[in-house]
This record gives sequence, structure tokens and C-alpha cells, in this order.
Amino acid sequence: MTDAVAAKLLNALRERLGQPDLEYAEPLERLTGGYYTDNRAFRVAAEDPLWAVPLVLRLFPREGAPDQARREAAVQAALVEQGFAAPSVRWCEPREEVLGRQFFIMEKLPGRSPMGGVEPSSFIRSIPWVLRHMTNELAEIQSALHALDPDPLVAALGDLPAGVERWLAALDDHAANAAPELRAAAQWLREHQPTPPRVAICHGDLWGGNLLYDGRRLTGVIDWSLATVADPALDVGFTAMALTIAPVNGGPTLQRIVTRISRTISRRYVNAYVARTGADLSDQPYYEALRCALELVDVITHRRALAEDRERDAPAPTWDRASDRMVEYFEVRTGVRLEIPPKVI
Repeated sequence: MTDAVAAKLLNALRERLGQPDLEYAEPLERLTGGYYTDNRAFRVAAEDPLWAVPLVLRLFPREGAPDQARREAAVQAALVEQGFAAPSVRWCEPREEVLGRQFFIMEKLPGRSPMGGVEPSSFIRSIPWVLRHMTNELAEIQSALHALDPDPLVAALGDLPAGVERWLAALDDHAANAAPELRAAAQWLREHQPTPPRVAICHGDLWGGNLLYDGRRLTGVIDWSLATVADPALDVGFTAMALTIAPVNGGPTLQRIVTRISRTISRRYVNAYVARTGADLSDQPYYEALRCALELVDVITHRRALAEDRERDAPAPTWDRASDRMVEYFEVRTGVRLEIPPKVI
């Protein structure tokens, strides 16, 4: 698979850059930590200095929305224009004909993530950073992001919906088709949608795994697939839900330890954000429930595909291991009890 992608990509780049003899300076190397997209680092011996740098190919799964590459590339471009530490995009290709999937190519920012992933060994190694730094780092980065002007991004997205409506429309569609178990959730979220006091650019999935550092210097924020122009409470709610549930893979003992730590971390993070911004987070529980429902879509469609022995391009969702806690979390915030398909062994 990698060899086929490498050959197709090189041919496409030769044509795009007008350099028929273009070759790889460093071959494609799969990057770890991607749970939705397939990310490959590489470098080409390009004559154009903008292309003769470390790059990342970001391949999107076929099951995703048809606008996913275009949307994410537009978000990153708008952020870079305002000086925010996001990777600049060199080429966005929304068609699947070139490599078999939507993709874009972006610069590879220097630095490493302080959290390698949600597997037990990675989580344990990251505990010192989580306890000492994460809450303030997340609050500082989000407050800087929310201070940016969202209007250029809305303009860049053009006909693509920028706000919460795209999530509600997606839930309506899934509830009517692939995930009927979420009909009550979609209806509740429609009926209780709050009116935001203001809107900002929200990352939607800000955690240690999406931050890059060179020592203690932040070099970049990555993975903008959930970015939305919305109430800052959406960003806080999405992050608080993820930190609280923390879908780390492991046995019951590790899960109990993680749950105790993650709840404390989530509270500290929200307090740090409020201390920095003075934001009104009255609607935070609504957005926590919204993220639960959105993540359960992937869980349900994945389990249904396994039960029906259908192939999926997308990997198993991380949240599959925390579905019971998510159902409970949603019920506490909405009063709606969801029943989802059992896990396929």
C-alpha cells in the first residue's frame, strides 16, 4: 500500500511542480498518533524551495465527508495568515482520483508531541507532563486561538458551513441512516441548541497529542479536522469531555487510575481557561453532550460494519473502548439514555 501511494504521489508531484526528474530525498514514513487520517512524512528533491523541506502527506478515509480535505486545509491557511502556529498547506486535493483518497500536503513542523498516544505505555510516559503542564498549556493555547478573528476563515470556507450546524446536520443524517440509535440524541441537541454570546475559531480536539514542542517551545498545533467557528464553550466542552473520559486502552486497574487523574485534570483545565479569559461557560455541558454524540457515530458505524463483515477504510475509533462511559456521560447532561450496538469481539 505504501509503495503504491509513494509511486502515485511522486508522479503527481512531478506533474504539479513541473519537474519530470523529481525524486524522493526521504521516502514516505508513516507517522504514529493518527487515529483518523493516515499521515506520512517525506521530502522531495524539489527545485522550488517551498517544496524542498520536510513535508507530511495527510490522507483522509473514504468514509469521511466529501469536503474534509478542503475544509481542514482552509482552516490551517486562515490560521497561518493570522500568525497562529499551524502547518501551512502546500497542496489540497479534494478529488480521490489522484491517490485514491482525498489528501493534502503540508509542511512538517519541528518538534515532538509530549503525549505519544492513548496506549498504556504512551500514557504512563506522559503523566509527568500531564500533571505539571497540560492544564495551563491547553488553556493558554485555546485562549490565544479564541482571540483570533474568525471572519477570514468563514470567508475562506465559502459555501462550506463553518459552525455547529454542520455537526447537527451530520447527526441528523446518521440518525436517519447509519446510526438510528442516535435519533433521540440528535433531536435533543436540535431542541436545546444554545445561542452563542460570541463565536471564535475552535480546534475541537485540543489535547497533548495534537501539540508539538521543541523543548518547552510550542512549535505547532495539528489535526484541525474538528475545527468549528462557534462559542468558545464548544472548544472547552469538547476538550473537557475528552479529558474526563480519557479513552486509554488498558485493563480495569489502569482505567480506574486514569479516570481519577483525568477528572482532576479536566477540572484544572477548565478553571485555568476561565482564569485566563473570564469566559461564560454556561453552555459547556451542551457541547460536552454534542461531542459524545459525534464520537458515538463512529463507534456505532464501526461496530455495525464489523457485525456485517464490511470493510472500512477508517481505523477502529479510539472511543470504542469508552462507549459505556460516553453513554452515561451523555445521559447525565441531557437526561436521554442511548442504547448502542454491543461491542464486536
